[in-house]
Amino acid sequence: MPGILRCDIIDLNNSDVVNNLKDKLREVIKESKFYDLHISKKYYFKLDEEITINPGWYIIFEKDNALYVGKAQNLNSRLNTENGSRDQFANPQRKSDPERNLIKKFSDLGTFNELKVLPINEETICKKMELKFPLSDLDRNNIEKFINIFKPFLLVD
Repeated sequence: MPGILRCDIIDLNNSDVVNNLKDKLREVIKESKFYDLHISKKYYFKLDEEITINPGWYIIFEKDNALYVGKAQNLNSRLNTENGSRDQFANPQRKSDPERNLIKKFSDLGTFNELKVLPINEETICKKMELKFPLSDLDRNNIEKFINIFKPFLLVD
């Protein structure tokens, strides 16, 4: 049916669900910890410590400006390993650069000086919303886009 969003158990066609998701994400974000995000060897993201291996989403900031929203099956691997955070940046045959590579390069150039990341654990969101963990790929993708669209609302104190 035209005009209906494709959803699984999180029905983003329902305004009550949308408002509840905004509220629960905002709660989780307020309870979450920011981590300093570094660039290692010009190609890789690196944190000062390991974080959860659970799936979830993350928001990369430069100072207080949200730059990027992503999702990961394993948050630690995506943000804290040479394998998970490479993004083909070391591959000279790559055809284009995703936003994450631009963030790495701009950090290398000194354009970004204070990167940090806020991981959002999927299991925590599921508990708050009383949903079964883990979410489907469709719901996980929808929440990634949802966070990106609503980040000005979600990140307000």
